[in-house]
Amino acid sequence: MRCIIKIVCLSILFCSCVYDPPASKLEIINQSGNSCFIITKVDTISSIRGYDVPYFSKNEVLPGDTLELFESGTNGWYRILNQGPKNKLYLFVFNQDSIKKYRNIEELAKRKQYDIVEYTEKQLEDLDWKVKINNHE
Repeated sequence: MRCIIKIVCLSILFCSCVYDPPASKLEIINQSGNSCFIITKVDTISSIRGYDVPYFSKNEVLPGDTLELFESGTNGWYRILNQGPKNKLYLFVFNQDSIKKYRNIEELAKRKQYDIVEYTEKQLEDLDWKVKINNHE
């Protein structure tokens, strides 16, 4: 009887476990000499309504630092890429000094005070989902 109870308890334990796949990760490595802020998008529209400086301060990447961005599920970043019209990921790179000067992302967008870098799924796979930012001013 004890053996049956143990088997039932173990069965319940193992059947109740839920598999939660690991998140997919994108790394952005700042190899420039300047601090920057990163926005990831699946289109090239620079408007970022609703986000102000505190939002970007969470994504500041100091020189030599790496920003790790996670999307849920093992295919998280693939899912994000497929939401865009061209299946590309665009990185908008804003200089820290510009953020401090204008304190308004919409103003920076109007003035084109950012760099934009685009990646296809194949390019990101070839880079092992590790993107390097170089020579940003």
